[in-house]
Amino acid sequence: VVMDYLVAVRLADPTRRRKMEKHIDKLTGHTIVAGLGRVGRQAARELAAAGAPFVVVDPSETSVRLAEDHGWLCLPGDATDDAVLEHAGVRRAHGLIATTANDATNMYIVLSARVLNARLHIVSRAVDETSVPKLTRAGADRAISPYAIGGHRLAHLILSPTVVDFFETALRRGNEALNIEAVAVSPESRAVGRSLEALALRQITGATVLAIIRDGTPIVNPGGDLALAGGDRLLALGTRDQLERVERVLATKD
Repeated sequence: VVMDYLVAVRLADPTRRRKMEKHIDKLTGHTIVAGLGRVGRQAARELAAAGAPFVVVDPSETSVRLAEDHGWLCLPGDATDDAVLEHAGVRRAHGLIATTANDATNMYIVLSARVLNARLHIVSRAVDETSVPKLTRAGADRAISPYAIGGHRLAHLILSPTVVDFFETALRRGNEALNIEAVAVSPESRAVGRSLEALALRQITGATVLAIIRDGTPIVNPGGDLALAGGDRLLALGTRDQLERVERVLATKD
């Protein structure tokens, strides 16, 4: 059925399909969005807004047309099929988001993707919260229930509406939007062994260091006298330009 649809799409608009396939073949460090239901559409919108490269995989003709209407790269097919994931560039990808409305399907997608790319960062939707541990055992780095997240957010809108409003406004202001990113400190970086105060990251970059992840443990609101170590990851808050400056500072070698 998938191959029949691929042929039908190519016959309907062969030039457009060939161009899209060439774009997909050139992707690297991208994200695969498996499933374009309500959750998948929202994930795709967020990736598009962030300027992150991604490709949508969905067997539905309606979903493929929707993706094309938004200008998103899309591949008609079933993401539980290894050949389809290969076509989507799973071996070159940075991440995969399994968003279908069926936990068993998401589990097959996660298993297939993990076998094909051991380094892939995989996030899966869990329709049922009891599926979360099963999805992580199948190979997902994170399994998340949208309903749990929705309930958490609704509660915080009651408990801390001002805080929620601030972050929603600050994180959605176009090019000046604030972002939180994890920036790695390589062992060869000149920052290794130097304190945050000595590096003057805030003064040089304008970004704020919220925490440092060291050996999997977060050091929240680190003091200026804390010396960085190779392998640390800095959680920094700032605009895209500010975060790029942080990356440049930490990437500088002795």
